[in-house]
Amino acid sequence: MVFILIVLFIAAANIAGCILIKKRGIQIFLGIAAWIWVLIALAGGLLLYNINYKVTDIDVTESPDGAHELHFQQIGEPDWPFGATHARLVLKNNGRTVTTCNFDIANDGKNLGPENWEATWGNNHASATIFGEEQNDYRYNLNFDGKIEELQLDTYNGKTIPNAQNETPKLDEDGYPTTQDYQTYKREMTAVANYLGLDKFDMEYKITAKGYPYAVISRETNNATGQVTELHIILNEQHSELSTREYVLQKHQFAPDGAESASAEIVDFYLVDCATLKVTDEHSTQWH
Repeated sequence: MVFILIVLFIAAANIAGCILIKKRGIQIFLGIAAWIWVLIALAGGLLLYNINYKVTDIDVTESPDGAHELHFQQIGEPDWPFGATHARLVLKNNGRTVTTCNFDIANDGKNLGPENWEATWGNNHASATIFGEEQNDYRYNLNFDGKIEELQLDTYNGKTIPNAQNETPKLDEDGYPTTQDYQTYKREMTAVANYLGLDKFDMEYKITAKGYPYAVISRETNNATGQVTELHIILNEQHSELSTREYVLQKHQFAPDGAESASAEIVDFYLVDCATLKVTDEHSTQWH
C-alpha cells in the first residue's frame, strides 16, 4: 500500500510539473512519465487486491428446502511461502447474508478446493467441516439465527490422528482400536444393537475410509439372487450435543460380487446417552 501511495505521489508530481513547466519537450516527457507511474500504480493495486482481498467462491451448497445457501470462499492468496490460506463461510437466506465466519487454514501454502470441506444441513443450522494439510479438522456450525460455533475435531483430513500419522493402533479381540474414543463408540453401537434385539448376531466393528466408526449388525443373503442385505449402525459426526451421540441405522444392498448395488437407505436414527447408554428411538428417516 505504501509503495502504491509513493508511486501515485510521483505521478502527481509529474502532472504538476507538466502543468507548471511551459517548455513543450519537458511537458511531453513529464506527461508520459506520469502515465507510466499511474499504470504502475494500477498494476500494483490490482496485484495487492488479488493477494489480499479478492474473494474466490470455492464451493456452495444449498439446504434441502432451497431457502439457505452456504458458501465456502478463499480470501486473497495464501501467505508466502508456505503460510496460512485465508477463508470464510457465508450463510445466506434467500440471497440475504445471515452470518459470516472468517478463519485461516494451514494448507501448506496451497489454494483451496472443494476437497477442503464437507457441508451438511440440520433443522436450524449448517455445518462445515474444514480440512487442511497441516492441521486438525475444524467444524463450524452456523445457526440460522446468526450464531457460530467452532469445534476442533480429533481427526486429521477426515481421518483419526493415529491413522493420519501412519501409526498402527492396538486392537482388541474384535479387531477394533483400543483407544478410548473407539471403545466408547463400540459400547454405544452395541447398546443400539441390543435395543433393536439384534444382539445374537456376531457384530462386526469397522471404520470408514475417513475414520468414522460403524458396525454391521445384521446380514441376510438371498439364496436365489445372491444379493446380500446388511444393516449398519453409523455414527452421525454432525450431531453436536455433548451429552448424547447420534447413530444412523442404514440398510445396504450388495451384489454377489460384493459391489454395493443401491444407495444406502436410512431406516432410523437413535440417540445414545453417553453416560448411561440409554437408547432413544427418534423415529426419523431424514438427516437433521
